[in-house]
Formats: sequence, C-alpha cells, structure tokens
Amino acid sequence: MNCGTWTTQIRVRELPEEPHCGNCQSRLLSLLYFSQDAEKLKLDLRKRREGKELNPDELKELTVARRKADLILSYGKQAVRAWK
Repeated sequence: MNCGTWTTQIRVRELPEEPHCGNCQSRLLSLLYFSQDAEKLKLDLRKRREGKELNPDELKELTVARRKADLILSYGKQAVRAWK
C-alpha cells in the first residue's frame, strides 16, 4: 500500500515470515481475497493520494485494506494466517 503499484498472488505457505513489497520493499501490504479487485483498490488508493473525494464504498474498502496492512506490518505471516 506504500507505492500502490505492486501486486502478487502467493500461497500462504510460500509467504516469508516478514513479507515486503517487491517494488519498494515496504512491509505495508494488504491481503485481498479472490473476489476483490486489486486494480480497483489501486485506483482508489491513487485517488486518495491525489486528494480526490472518495465515495463511502471506496473509503470503506481502503479502510479495511489499511487495517489488514497494519496487522501484516506488525505480525507478518501470522496476520495472513489469521485472515485466511
């Protein structure tokens, strides 16, 4: 969520204990389910960074993603296992 450009799909068992962004090395990563659209989240994040107004659904999705990212930042792979 730091650079807002890198996405990957990886199995939980293959995830390092302290995951990080493959682009900027930030540890602020969020977990998405298959039903969620990564491109939509990236667009919402870009919109937020540009200071544009977000509708309530976009804001809710970003808030949930940020909460997950904070947990992953603090607990690493354990947080991902908890969300699974």
